[in-house]
Amino acid sequence: MNHHFCGIGPQLAASIPDIDDRHLVENHIDGFNLNPVTAENLYKLLCELPPSKSCGTHRVTARLIKACGDSIVLPLLNIINLSISTNTFPENSNRH
Repeated sequence: MNHHFCGIGPQLAASIPDIDDRHLVENHIDGFNLNPVTAENLYKLLCELPPSKSCGTHRVTARLIKACGDSIVLPLLNIINLSISTNTFPENSNRH
């Protein structure tokens, strides 16, 4: 029984798939930095949005985002990368 518990951690760790973490860079003392997002990665994320997800307070559905993906990927990419480069992020829009 003890052998099972001693081996479960490495088995579980080996079963976790690798992730694409190129957008993260080394941690720094004051926090961390993010690399700019690429159009390819953003478009892939837009295409992978589940169409059944609820739209939230902005009322833009995942289905609409996917349908407009080609048209919005570059403006959205500009907003995201500008936010990263200036370290300026929107406040939580769920507050009323």
